[in-house]
Amino acid sequence: MVKFFTGCVMSGKTRLLFDFINLCCSENYLVLAPKLVVKENGNKLTSRAVKDKYITPDLCLTENDSILKLFKEKLKRNKSIQIVFCDEIQFFTKQQIDDLFTLEEDYGIKVVCFGINKTHRNEDWPTIEYLKRRILDITTLEVKCMSCRAIANTNIRSDYNLEEETISINIKDGEEKYFPICNECYKKKTRKWFSLF
Repeated sequence: MVKFFTGCVMSGKTRLLFDFINLCCSENYLVLAPKLVVKENGNKLTSRAVKDKYITPDLCLTENDSILKLFKEKLKRNKSIQIVFCDEIQFFTKQQIDDLFTLEEDYGIKVVCFGINKTHRNEDWPTIEYLKRRILDITTLEVKCMSCRAIANTNIRSDYNLEEETISINIKDGEEKYFPICNECYKKKTRKWFSLF
């Protein structure tokens, strides 16, 4: 069964991925991630919770890549692959999601996915919705709202207001600009609120 771990930003998804990988023998797994995300980090997956550690994905995918084709090429060189970890699954395509289910069904490969539940506009990611329709094993990791400390269920971006206008907040390199927030606080946020960051 394909497993899916989701939650808001800062809920510990990538930290959990690190923990799973530490339990596996390196030749038994592949790590997949979208090139869109890792190219900004020197082709590395990093976690806010685990400083100075990173994972280099085995495959950095573009939207045109076939996971099945790439997997078959990897399998020729390494027959002991048993599990595929996918980070930032919200950036995968629907066809790539279908490929993951084929890996499980036709090759007996375990698939574990990690991805964010909502955009900073408080909208569902289309790929996540597609994945949720096909999957039974979903675990939601919780984090507290950065404003009121209730359980967060969406995300905001600190340099945008609710009208999607960029606002002038001085964000230095390496500083966070995405934050977990609850729906109630999300509705209340105004341009003035963002200046609190």
